[in-house]
Amino acid sequence: IWTFKKRWNPYFGAGFTLASADAESPTSSGLNSDSDLTEGMWAGAGIFFRAGTNFNFGVVARATVMREYRIFGINRDANSTHIGFVIGWGAERSGEK
Repeated sequence: IWTFKKRWNPYFGAGFTLASADAESPTSSGLNSDSDLTEGMWAGAGIFFRAGTNFNFGVVARATVMREYRIFGINRDANSTHIGFVIGWGAERSGEK
């Protein structure tokens, strides 16, 4: 996390991810179930504003690129993206006391 103009804090991150999928499908003899595990990578970035000494609010975006799932013999896309909001409390920085 970096700080500029004393209150704005941009950040980024990246890493590996593992995800699992479970599905059930009704059949005449009961439920048919299938599952799969896949891996991939994610990258994200955001920025938050420090209001006062402890309150943070901002926005974050993340993208995940993953291998396909295979459920009931059908390959399914596992990639995803999201945008979220940051609202929370942060510890005081040493220079803020």
